[in-house]
Amino acid sequence: MYNTCCTSYSVSTTIKHCTHPLYPQGMSVPTTTLLLPLTFSLAHVHHIFNLYHYQHFPLRDAVQSVAFQCTYTYVFGVYACWLLARSGSIVSPLVAHCLCNALGFPDFEAMQQHAQRRVLLWTTVGGVVVFFVLVGPVTGAGMMAPGSVRFWGAVEEAMVVGPPRGK
Repeated sequence: MYNTCCTSYSVSTTIKHCTHPLYPQGMSVPTTTLLLPLTFSLAHVHHIFNLYHYQHFPLRDAVQSVAFQCTYTYVFGVYACWLLARSGSIVSPLVAHCLCNALGFPDFEAMQQHAQRRVLLWTTVGGVVVFFVLVGPVTGAGMMAPGSVRFWGAVEEAMVVGPPRGK
């Protein structure tokens, strides 16, 4: 539960309230969306030391593992920043982060060894295709209508500030 939700909330809050304002005011949203995740991606580089010294990974394996982790952290960070810029609310990237933490990264090695590997492969490919087809419409202006933005803004405020006192 902690890794699924609490760390997601910490990262999302840090992106929105701490790191994002540090970028120059004149920087475009696409540039910020591509640069901001680098800070979180590179924050994982220290894992090389842990893998090598404490878990006794060969150095090459530790570097490869962390390079892969930094890569998918960066790709997800771009997606989370895009959601934040598109929705204007921390709720969207927070929910996406919690969901990704809960599901984890797909275990492709286990898929290859599974008796139904073709079904798993095609459902994974289908899921990726459906994601890219629907990500625009689902996060578009119709889904972020004024009523829903007020609703999500209230949810976000309650999450950050807490409920009003005395009520």
